[in-house]
Amino acid sequence: MGSLLDRGMYFRLSSGSVGSDYSSGALQYGGFRIERNDVGPGKLSAYYSRYDANAAHYLDGNGNERRDNLDLRYAIARGAVDWDLEGMRQTGRLGNEEIRAWAVGSRGGYAFKGTPWSPRIGIQVDLASIVGTLQFLVRPTAR
Repeated sequence: MGSLLDRGMYFRLSSGSVGSDYSSGALQYGGFRIERNDVGPGKLSAYYSRYDANAAHYLDGNGNERRDNLDLRYAIARGAVDWDLEGMRQTGRLGNEEIRAWAVGSRGGYAFKGTPWSPRIGIQVDLASIVGTLQFLVRPTAR
């Protein structure tokens, strides 16, 4: 299990000086991770994080921003074959607008471990919400 809390660092230039760093509670990011290696034949991990930004400015929205992210992942690796399945959910607000997003994905592959450089061939499939629409992406992967 791991955890993280970060307050954003800012660089401020002042007249006649080189500048100084300072921290502010106006920008914060934190979260935790839990992993278990012996769930059936694979490994299960869960992540939660929260992002807070006061007075955020984007091209399509402004205001105080808060995002909560939850991610679950199950992975199996046996010999030369690997596979995983992952799901993500994001909720929150930017000013008066509600944030709701989700994604699921899976990837798998086969590594040629007995050859020089151990090449791997695989496929990845992702499905995600993007601004109220559905995107379906399939792309080959290689390492």
